Amino acid sequence: MDGSARRTKLKICLALNALIFLIVAAFFLRMVFRSGNGAMSTSGLANLKYFTVLSNLFEGAASLAAAISIGKLLSGKTERISRGVYLTKLSAAACVSVTFLVVALFLGPIYGYRSMYRGANLWFHLLVPVIAFAEFVFLEHFGDISLKDTIKSVIPVVIYGIFYIGNILINGPGEWPNRNDFYGFVLWGFPVGIAIFAGILLIGWASALALSALSRRAARASGGKDGETDEKD
Repeated sequence: MDGSARRTKLKICLALNALIFLIVAAFFLRMVFRSGNGAMSTSGLANLKYFTVLSNLFEGAASLAAAISIGKLLSGKTERISRGVYLTKLSAAACVSVTFLVVALFLGPIYGYRSMYRGANLWFHLLVPVIAFAEFVFLEHFGDISLKDTIKSVIPVVIYGIFYIGNILINGPGEWPNRNDFYGFVLWGFPVGIAIFAGILLIGWASALALSALSRRAARASGGKDGETDEKD
C-alpha cells in the first residue's frame, strides 16, 4: 500500500472511530434521559447494570482513544499506534460482538426482536457492534495479535459474569420488576446459568479470534499493515 492510500485509509479509520464514540455518547444519554429504548433497558444510570450498555461504552471509549492515537500518527506527533490502544480496540470489538450475538441468538427469541432493536437498543444491540466489527477488520491492523491477546480480550466479559452470578448467589434471582437475574440465565437453574456464561465466554473468544484472523487477511489483501504498534505498551 502506497503512502497516499495508507493515509486515506487512516483518515477513514479515524473518522469511523470518532463516529462510533459520538454515536455511543449520544445514545447513552438518550437511554439515561429518555424512555422507550426497547427491552432490557431502563431509565437513568440504572442502565449501567446491563452488559449491552457497558460493552458499548467500552467500545466508545476505545474508539475515542484510537481516534486520538491515529490523529497523532497522521499529524506526525508519533510514529506508531499504541499497542495498548490497539488491543483495547480488539477487546471492545469482541465485547460488542458478544452483545450482538447474545441478542441475536438468545435474548431476541425470548423477548422479541422488535423490542430488542427499538430506540437506542437498535444502535447498541445491532448497528454499533456491526460498525465496530467491520471497522476493526477492514481498517485496523497495527500489528500481530497473539493467542494470548485474544484470551485477554474477554477479561471484561469474565469480570461482568463474576459480578452478575455473584449478585444472584448472594441476593437471589429476585422477583419482577426487581430481578437480579434480569437476563434470565438461571431460569433453568444455576448449572444451566453457568453453562450459558461459559458459552458466552466462548462466543467472546471466538469473536476475538475472528477479528484477529479477518483483520490480518484484509491487511494482506490490501498490501500490508497500516502502521506499527509500540510493542512496549
